[in-house]
Parts: sequence; C-alpha cells; structure tokens
Amino acid sequence: MKFNFRKFTKIVLAVIGGNALYYSLEDRLPDIFHHKIFSWDWGLLLDFWLCVFLWVILDFLARFRHRKKP
Repeated sequence: MKFNFRKFTKIVLAVIGGNALYYSLEDRLPDIFHHKIFSWDWGLLLDFWLCVFLWVILDFLARFRHRKKP
C-alpha cells in the first residue's frame, strides 16, 4: 500500500476540524451530548459524525476542484 499525502491531509483536517467544531458547540448542546472522558456516549458519537461530515465535504470539494472541464 502506498502512502497518499493528500488523503492523509484530508483525514487530519477532518478530525481536527470536527473536534474543534464539537468542542466549540459543546456548551450549547443538551447534556446528553456532552462527552464524558473514557466512556462511550452520545457526545462521542456526535463528535465522530462531525468528523465524518467534514471529511465528506473536503472529499467533495477536492473532487469538484479536480474535475476535468469539457
């Protein structure tokens, strides 16, 4: 398997951005979405989905940018 720097950068940006977004919104979220350290809870799930959402957006933007023009 070959190392792909663009894919790695996209993943790192999605994880950092998703965590930053979650922790900036955490005070405004209901108590059920507050993450407790070392536990599986709804806050952890929301944080995960924010990272996935950002990864999908970054992937879409990269594909849109590299699309060939007719």
